Amino acid sequence: MSIDTKYQKINLKKSTTKLFNETESMANTLLPLDGVSKILALSSSVVLLNEEIVDKKIKYSARVLFNIVYLDSENVIKKTECGTEFISSIEKEDLPDNAQTKTTLNVIKNSVTEKNGNYYAVALIGAEIKIYSSCGVTFASGGEDMFMKKEDKSIIKSIKQVKSNYPVEEEFELNYAVGDVIMHQTELSVSAVTCGVGNVIVDGENILSLCLLQKTENSDILKEVKTIPFRIETEFDEAMPENVAIAEGVVNGVKIDVEVDEEKLKSKVKVSLDLSLTVEVYEKVTYQMVTDAYSQTNYLNLEKVDSSFTYPSKRRRYENKIVARGVFSEPLNLGARLMCSALEKINLIGIKTVADGVLLEGVAECNVFIKDTDGNVSSRQAEAPFTLTVDGGGDYTVELLTGSFFVKVVSLDSFDVEFLLTVTLQEYKKESFTVINKIEVGEEKEVSTSALSVYIPLKGEELWDVAKRLNSCPEVILEINSDLEFPLTGEERLLIYRQEKKNY
Repeated sequence: MSIDTKYQKINLKKSTTKLFNETESMANTLLPLDGVSKILALSSSVVLLNEEIVDKKIKYSARVLFNIVYLDSENVIKKTECGTEFISSIEKEDLPDNAQTKTTLNVIKNSVTEKNGNYYAVALIGAEIKIYSSCGVTFASGGEDMFMKKEDKSIIKSIKQVKSNYPVEEEFELNYAVGDVIMHQTELSVSAVTCGVGNVIVDGENILSLCLLQKTENSDILKEVKTIPFRIETEFDEAMPENVAIAEGVVNGVKIDVEVDEEKLKSKVKVSLDLSLTVEVYEKVTYQMVTDAYSQTNYLNLEKVDSSFTYPSKRRRYENKIVARGVFSEPLNLGARLMCSALEKINLIGIKTVADGVLLEGVAECNVFIKDTDGNVSSRQAEAPFTLTVDGGGDYTVELLTGSFFVKVVSLDSFDVEFLLTVTLQEYKKESFTVINKIEVGEEKEVSTSALSVYIPLKGEELWDVAKRLNSCPEVILEINSDLEFPLTGEERLLIYRQEKKNY
């Protein structure tokens, strides 16, 4: 006997593993050793240029940019910028053939070193590489010459990813004359993602922090922090309002132009940002799956397989005022005053789920520019540990955005810091399901020849259970025993007549 079974296939995107890699990158600042009396601050940023899989190796290239603030040989505050590109790779022998990667880069630490009579900027770049693969799940969806129990199963799966670049521009005025922009940094955060018909709308903000040198005889370094909101509409033909979407963004480049009105002693700052957004849309698809089957003439061997899928759920966003105390890398001189902080950074050293949510353990880091009583400028590194608990749990990704950041000197070696920290938790849910992925015909059954039999059911049995146990048709059982109510109590008596085989 042959049974005609119909099958369908679902392709599910799965995250298989994470890899970590580190690469050291170095660039010549072109600053001669005898032209610099002191390095005040060093910032660095990294932009991913390309990633690909070649012969079981994950290769990626990136550009590293450095910004150095220093005192020249005459103790005048200066800045210089330099950059370099690098290529790195990591091998993984068991990489699936259909694998895709997502590489995230960050600067772990940086420093300035001396080489060949010049200063060189060095950065240690960390790479987190997530590996995804497409997993095909085959399931029985129908057929003939057997009785089948079917259920609807809804799967939330990724449609596709779209990556695009967008320009964002902002302009603002300052009530003083700017001599130079000596340092800047940007942080990007996505606040909301909404699907429309054929598009995805992404709302977010950039926090731009500028360290500016005043255009005066005894210039101070001042800090300006600006929030630059954005709303970007991405074309996405398959998107519909009922879909769920997630988005991630990075700043590929920043251009800052300053126009100074010498008469009014005011400045106009023009900012141009190059943003890169990756948008992924998920849809809910309902499949009718065979969850059980039997034949009246033969035993059926049902091969089952377990599978699962992960999809984004809630996006939680919290704003928290953090107050912490820390210490300077070395004590201040007596009478020194703090001009401003720069290079603010939040390093997470621990993330764990606790009874009342998610516990974040971190360190707030920054550089501070100092001027002593003689007008000499120096700098210190500052660190302050903190903890924060927010609602959430399960599987999630964490995104941090630092807003206002104020440092107050407490003593020559300690300080208090107060900053606004926005925490975004993107939660993910995982659901498991079992499918019949193969139905084979087994041995023939011994068919009862009696015209009538009485069956005493088990408590809690449903119609399908009874029909399968008695090797009969569910419709026939209901026709003969029309007064039955399911689930059964176990007190009923069922009459069974022999019937011809029917599809159900």
